[in-house]
Amino acid sequence: MKIGSNNLFSVGSRVEAISIGSRNVFEAKSRVSPEVQVGSDSVIGAGTTVVSEPDLHWFENARDPNAEEDEDDDERQRRSRLLDSLVIRTLPDFTVIYGASSVQSTWSGEGIGQAIGLHAKHLLYLAETLPKFHRIRPSTTSSKLPPPSSSSKN
Repeated sequence: MKIGSNNLFSVGSRVEAISIGSRNVFEAKSRVSPEVQVGSDSVIGAGTTVVSEPDLHWFENARDPNAEEDEDDDERQRRSRLLDSLVIRTLPDFTVIYGASSVQSTWSGEGIGQAIGLHAKHLLYLAETLPKFHRIRPSTTSSKLPPPSSSSKN
């Protein structure tokens, strides 16, 4: 997996993409399958799913689910080749995926300077806010080491 810089992964997002560009936003509970490459400056909306799109050949040669369960080695090899022939889906730069049916749209790139500034400000806000609310819990087991002394002896 190759990941660019300044990407934002929200809580519950699951990204298994082959490669990810820079300055992408993966909103909460979004999912990206392993057969996908994501360009730069893209937004994957909350609750959306991005999967590869198999070609028609894959469906024509797929095994009938109502067929008998016994399959020979040739059939297993054929199915393995079909699974390997899935097409890698490449999302170009400025792609936006949104909605319950994961509709794909392309952003014109207009206002890219403002978008980069907003993204940087969001990352700065998180960098300042998260340490304020991170609490270190005391250990429940007692340490056998003495506490460090404030004065040093020479």
